[in-house]
Amino acid sequence: MKTNSNTDTELNIAWQNWRQEIQIYWQRALYFFGFISIIGAGYLKIKTMEPTNPIASLLFSMLFTFLAFSWYLSNRGSKFWQENWELHIKELESNKEHSLTNVLHKQIDNKKILSSYPYSPYKINTMISLVVFIFSFICMTCETLSLFNINMNINKWWALITIPFIYFLIKIPNIIKFRKFK
Repeated sequence: MKTNSNTDTELNIAWQNWRQEIQIYWQRALYFFGFISIIGAGYLKIKTMEPTNPIASLLFSMLFTFLAFSWYLSNRGSKFWQENWELHIKELESNKEHSLTNVLHKQIDNKKILSSYPYSPYKINTMISLVVFIFSFICMTCETLSLFNINMNINKWWALITIPFIYFLIKIPNIIKFRKFK
């Protein structure tokens, strides 16, 4: 059986790694946001130039899509490692008298619009990255179709954009909750 000192040391290491995962997560988010903003601005600049360059537009939209999808995957991967360290902490704290994990000491009053509420910044950020990916994929598809002179009815595109958007609006309160409460 492990001594209390070893458990405390392991618990301290697990907490440090958990904190580091969160710090690295936000650094990655800023990294991707910066690149996506630059590529998005470049894409818009190319689209507003006269005459337009269809190959450059397609390449920018492809890079935009690749970075947006990478950002989405990075968010999901970061959450995996954060949860991994949370499980280590829970396991190491299970032998202790007091556990810090899964303890919330605040009543939730969601009736006040400016009061705090346990939304998950990770879920919000991942949802944003998914929406950016969908938008970039639509841009890339439009660029590909226009390169081959294929016209698509704009009403079909609005349906493709509107349906997922309405779904997200309906599901947002359930998607972004931090923890489930009893």
